[in-house]
Parts: sequence; C-alpha cells; structure tokens
Amino acid sequence: MNTKHTPGPWTLEYDGSLVMPQEDGNHIVTAGANVAPESATRAEKWANMQLISAAPDLLKAAISCRDIADRCNNAMLPEHTQKLLKHIETTLTEAINKATNQ
Repeated sequence: MNTKHTPGPWTLEYDGSLVMPQEDGNHIVTAGANVAPESATRAEKWANMQLISAAPDLLKAAISCRDIADRCNNAMLPEHTQKLLKHIETTLTEAINKATNQ
C-alpha cells in the first residue's frame, strides 16, 4: 500500500477532536473518534488521542534518526558501537515500515 498519510502537524483540541490541515487550507476534523475500548477512562482516551496526534512528527523523527544511525554506522567506530547503531537502525526501520505499511 503506497497511500500517504495526511501530513502533520495534527493537533488535538480540548474536546478530543483531531484536526489535520490540508494543502488547500481546509482542515479535516474528527469528532468523537473511537480510540479506546468503551471501558477506558477519559484520561486513557485522551492519552491515545495525544499519541495519534503526534504520529506524523514521530514518524518524521524516526526516519531522521534511522538515517543518522545508518550514516554513523558506516564510520570507523568500535564494533560494539556499530552493533548498537545497527540495532537502532533495524528497530526504527521496523517501526517505520509498520507505520507506512511497507
């Protein structure tokens, strides 16, 4: 699937609505999204919405960190540092692939 997500920044409003800006200046607003089980507390639902609203920023940060780890891993570094960087790169790549459905 190569469908792109709606670019950020996404913002979370006081009422729990998620606002996503569009290139044409309009906004998509979700109201009352089901982000947790019915039994979840209001705080848990709010925490889930905060995480969702941060998703575009987190994806961008993960891609940047993965690319830095890849570049640094090609440097002449001690073996244990290279292994750590490879682990970081692999972990970030798995998360990025999950987020982008690759």
